[in-house]
Amino acid sequence: MSNLGQIKPYSEGDDVDCFLERIEQYFKANDVAATKQVSTLLMLIDEKSYKTLKSMFHPSLPKDKSYADLEGALRLRFRPRVSYYRKRAVFDKAIKNEVESVSKWYERVREMAAECEFGTDFEQRVKDKFVTGFRSGQIFERLCEEPISKAIADLLDIALNKESALLERPENVYVNKVKAVEKRVAEADVLLCVHCGKPNHSFAKCKYKTYKCKSCGKIGHLALVCKSKPTHTLEVQEEEDESGLVDIFTVEESVLNINYVAPYMVECCMGLKKLNMELDTGAAVSCIPEETYKNIFSDFQLQPANCELKTYNGQIVKPLGRRKIYKIRFAQCFQSVNL
Repeated sequence: MSNLGQIKPYSEGDDVDCFLERIEQYFKANDVAATKQVSTLLMLIDEKSYKTLKSMFHPSLPKDKSYADLEGALRLRFRPRVSYYRKRAVFDKAIKNEVESVSKWYERVREMAAECEFGTDFEQRVKDKFVTGFRSGQIFERLCEEPISKAIADLLDIALNKESALLERPENVYVNKVKAVEKRVAEADVLLCVHCGKPNHSFAKCKYKTYKCKSCGKIGHLALVCKSKPTHTLEVQEEEDESGLVDIFTVEESVLNINYVAPYMVECCMGLKKLNMELDTGAAVSCIPEETYKNIFSDFQLQPANCELKTYNGQIVKPLGRRKIYKIRFAQCFQSVNL
């Protein structure tokens, strides 16, 4: 009878605890006798790891040691040293990202908690962080209605149901939607800037005088104050600049009569890492989600961003940091920018 399951040979850099837990289940599933467990373990580690064990037990050989001795030596040598207080500091500061789903946030909370050695307080700490880590919003307010004794499984179910209900609302059908907005200008006794339509600033130094109108395509004013007839039925809401803030907008399709046009994509390179990003000539900054950074660019250390971002609905977003992209390619052109 063939053995049940397969164990990938351990090599340095793998999670040694997961390896030992799996090999223990392998022994049980295949009724491996205690007298054969040492030999089986030594066959399931690569040559480099075996040489490390051999040097640790010199002048004895690993085959002459007990399974418990080998297991302890593997954990001692290959388990990374962890500062649990540092892990707990990261856990306490964790906040759910805007683009993170409820289920992904729950998984991340449990993964972080597992590294903190909370012991018998594990489930309570997970429950507290899962609820308090939500940003202010309808899901957070709904969870706050529940008693402290509510089980984490029930809280998760409530959050998932609320998230599903919000996503099914008609106004959320389109992921990328531009709202048609009309703003009325002040009466004739108030002098308004011809570039942005706002009062109370130096019109000659208005930062929007170099912007390209989204309505007529001309440079020198925003669509908000455009006097030309629009060539299409889309308008873009430009928001008033505030001190220390950079406006970021999401372009959406809200007019059904407009044919969809695939976005232009550019290839961004950081070292040997590559990422395709959508090109937006009117964007104030180039952004990626925290999850994308962790999955692709986590090897690159971030620098302080020193700014805050404001979405089209006025919500303030604090970037984790910034990083120089040394080569962005579009057609035959290359450029370096901050991400």
